[in-house]
Amino acid sequence: FAAGIATALCAGPTAAFAERIAIEIEGRFRPSVCRVDAYIDRGVVMLPVRPILDGVGISHIWNHRERALEVRTTDRRYKVYAESWSVYQDFGRVTTMSRPMTIRFGEPYVPLDFLETVLGRQAIYDRRAQVIAFGRGNPSYGYHGPGIGRRHDWDRDRRREIPLSLELPRYRTGGSVRIGGSWGGASVRVRLYRPDGREVINRTARTANDRWLVVLSLDGDEYRVVVEGIDHRGRQQRTEGRLRLR
Repeated sequence: FAAGIATALCAGPTAAFAERIAIEIEGRFRPSVCRVDAYIDRGVVMLPVRPILDGVGISHIWNHRERALEVRTTDRRYKVYAESWSVYQDFGRVTTMSRPMTIRFGEPYVPLDFLETVLGRQAIYDRRAQVIAFGRGNPSYGYHGPGIGRRHDWDRDRRREIPLSLELPRYRTGGSVRIGGSWGGASVRVRLYRPDGREVINRTARTANDRWLVVLSLDGDEYRVVVEGIDHRGRQQRTEGRLRLR
């Protein structure tokens, strides 16, 4: 029966980017998990979450329409959304993952630190043996040693420290107006209003490398610009400014 489960879980698509990694929990390999396709995003191991949760018997619900994963342990509930860095827990608590959940070949992938939280065990990535071991008592791949404060590599991205900013031009470029700025979330919503209060632009732009940009064709010379930084479930930060073109 266990072999049948292993075959079913291992029958998924094999990605060219992936490394086949075995999962070990407290010194025991889980045959029902077998080897999973993993990849590394800027120093953080990304894993397909559902086979691992199935292998250890943790309840979860994958809503492909909402692109949301809900995980239920004996005492906690977690919910994460595709392309979001946030983990929504009981009692309204929100924490941040090292990388957003992604969808590859229809399967949700999460960073290793999310699985550490759900399983309640730290992990170590043994790249030579192609094993991720939970519960050995060692810091996870992506941590530095205790002498450096057990700091995640991904903290160097300063993802959680990038506030919403708005950079307004003074001139048109080739007949267009480029409005941009920085934001550590997934996207921004940009609204432009004329001096009489009438809304003329309402546009959403995705961030790339913590930067956002919209290119607009405007016939007026003065606008009120309102920008809202969005992290999947709603507004996180808001800023505004006056655009005066010459």
